[in-house]
Amino acid sequence: MVSGQAKRRDGANWKVNTMEDVNCIFCDDAKSELYKEENGYRAVRCSRCELVWVTPRPSIDEMKKLYEGQETQIDLSGHLLERDLKSIQAKKCLQLISKYISEGRLLEVGSAAGYFLWEAKKSGFDVQGIDITHQFVEYSRNVLQIPTFEGILRDVPFEDNSFDAVYMRNVLSHLAYPLEEFAIMHRLLRPGGFVIMETGNLAELPADPDVYLELPDHLYHFSEKTIDLLLRKTGFTPVRTHRFTLLSRLAPFAWIERQFAKKVAQSREPKPMWAIPTKLPPSKWHKQIISHLAQFVRYDLGRILPKKGTRATLVIVGKKENS
Repeated sequence: MVSGQAKRRDGANWKVNTMEDVNCIFCDDAKSELYKEENGYRAVRCSRCELVWVTPRPSIDEMKKLYEGQETQIDLSGHLLERDLKSIQAKKCLQLISKYISEGRLLEVGSAAGYFLWEAKKSGFDVQGIDITHQFVEYSRNVLQIPTFEGILRDVPFEDNSFDAVYMRNVLSHLAYPLEEFAIMHRLLRPGGFVIMETGNLAELPADPDVYLELPDHLYHFSEKTIDLLLRKTGFTPVRTHRFTLLSRLAPFAWIERQFAKKVAQSREPKPMWAIPTKLPPSKWHKQIISHLAQFVRYDLGRILPKKGTRATLVIVGKKENS
C-alpha cells in the first residue's frame, strides 16, 4: 500500500492517506496495460480478459468519504431532489424486471435515496435497501420509510436465502471486491432468485479521450463478456442481456454532450453544506415530461438503435438455480 495525493473534480488536491494495489480479479497477475489516466489515477486493462480497473486505488474508508461528497463535488442534494426523474426511471426499470419477477422480497444494493425501492414497494415488492452513504440512508429511512442498511454487503445482517431478487443500477463499477460481493448476493438469494443489474459497456471499447471514466468513483469497468464470467464464477447462471445504445454517444449528440460537459466543468464551484430534506420534494409537471422523454430515448429508442461498437447500457439478468 502507498499513500499520496489525487486530483479532485474541481482540480484541487485531495490527500489520500491509504492506497492499495489491485490485480485483475479474474486473472490475478496477468499482464495489464494502461487504459486511461484521469484525476491522478490510472485505469488499466487486463491483456487476457479485458477487464478495466483502477490501480492503485483509495481504501474503503477513503472511498466512503468520496461517496459522501466530503472530498469531491458529488451533488448529493441534487440527487435527493430528483424525485420525478428517479421515480419515472424506476417505473421503467420495474417494467423490465417484471418479465422475470413481479413480487417477493427485493434487495437493492446501492439504493441511494431510495426512489427505486419506493416505486417497487408501491408495485407490491417487500423491499430492503443497502447504501454506504449516510445522507442517502437517512433520507430513505425517514422520508420514504424504506428500510435501509448503512454499510457494505460483507456487513449485512440478513439471513441466507431470504431474498427473491437483488437489483443494482450503476453500482457494479463501484464494488470494491466484486467476486466476494456477488458470492454474498448469491448466498442471500433463495434458489430460483434473480440478480438484475444495469451498467455500462466501456470495457468493450477502446479508450476515448472524450469519455470521462469518473476515476476513482468507478473502480471497475466491465464488458458483457466479463460480467458473464463474474456471474458464472459466483454461482449464477446468466439468463439474458438487454442492450440499449446510448443515443447521446452517437454523433452529433456526442459532440453536443462534450461541449455541455466542458461548460459545466468550467463553471463548477464548491457546493455549500446542506441539510437532508425532511419531506418528499413536490412533483412538477415539466420535470415529469422531461423525465418521460429521457427514459424513452434511453430505453425505447436505445433498444432499436445500432448496437455494434457503441456505448450502451447493459441490463443483465442472472439466476441462482434450484439446488
